[in-house]
Amino acid sequence: VDISGDTTIAGDVGIGTASPSQELHLYKASADCSLLIESDDHSTFTRAAEIMFKKHYEAGDTADWRIGLGAGDGALTSFNVYSDDASKLFMCIEGTGDVGIGAADPVTQLEIRGDASTPGATLTLSTADTEVVDGDILGRIDFRAPKEAGGTDAILPGASIWGEANDTFAADNSDTHIVFACNNSGATTSSEERMRIQGNGMVGIGTTNVGYKLEVDGTFAHRGITD
Repeated sequence: VDISGDTTIAGDVGIGTASPSQELHLYKASADCSLLIESDDHSTFTRAAEIMFKKHYEAGDTADWRIGLGAGDGALTSFNVYSDDASKLFMCIEGTGDVGIGAADPVTQLEIRGDASTPGATLTLSTADTEVVDGDILGRIDFRAPKEAGGTDAILPGASIWGEANDTFAADNSDTHIVFACNNSGATTSSEERMRIQGNGMVGIGTTNVGYKLEVDGTFAHRGITD
């Protein structure tokens, strides 16, 4: 079938199948089944090949999203998720693999950029638990070694940071500690706690029962303070 220009087709359309189950149904009995969206425009543009999603939620009002290739000077730069007119970029994946949320030019593997009207971006780690009690972890970041041929250290965390509830949460209570943990040696499946900052600001090193602004379990050196 060769169709040029805009075309209206009534009913479901099947490609590779005589019994389509959706408005557009692609089927291939063997190998991969792919949909190709291609642009042959070599000029400078902000949006190349793309898919647009539109919903009519009130008379005359629509909600639009687009996903597709972003380009400049005819060269592929990123895969984007953005608003209908591309005035607001929600996410982009660079050709290098770097991901930007709110950033069209991420400078690291992941960059989250806030709006110009806000002081900065916010990253939230949360739990779906509706009954948080003492000891529950609200969110955690693990640092791991890259996979190696033997696969022995790919499963072991090198260090971790997590938020830990210090009481049963309530409308007037969200007492939380920040815990810093890391491994020294040995095939441990979890990092060992080294330091924690309590909700009241007290800091403990080598202890989970902190009673002073700074409490250290073990010997330590104090070099003094000079003006």
